[in-house]
Amino acid sequence: MALAWSVGLDVRHVLGMGDWTLRQLLVHGPGDVRALWLLLLIIVGKMLATAFTVQSGGSAGLLFPSMMLGGVAGAATGRTLQLRGLYEGGDISVFIVVGVASARVGMVGVPMAAIAMSLEIFGPPYGR
Repeated sequence: MALAWSVGLDVRHVLGMGDWTLRQLLVHGPGDVRALWLLLLIIVGKMLATAFTVQSGGSAGLLFPSMMLGGVAGAATGRTLQLRGLYEGGDISVFIVVGVASARVGMVGVPMAAIAMSLEIFGPPYGR
């Protein structure tokens, strides 16, 4: 938490379930998490927080943290492609949705059902 506060990162990105972070990325745009280094810091922080919680016997699942990590990794991928000039679009939300869906596929192990569920959750803008 000290590292998060020292760089001005909201601790909800690391200590929460991840829904707040995904909402920030999808609804409000990258906003305060636009910088690539900040997205990578969120990924490392969330991985460590989840690993310590699960290893210590805390009551935590792996589905929501993995979906959050997939979404942030998708945002980092989209941002990297933007910085390299390989993606001209201004909106990286498609990368975020694909990251969440791929993380769900990896955790659930049922690809078609996980993808259908992701399309159902995110709605028509991403399901066409």
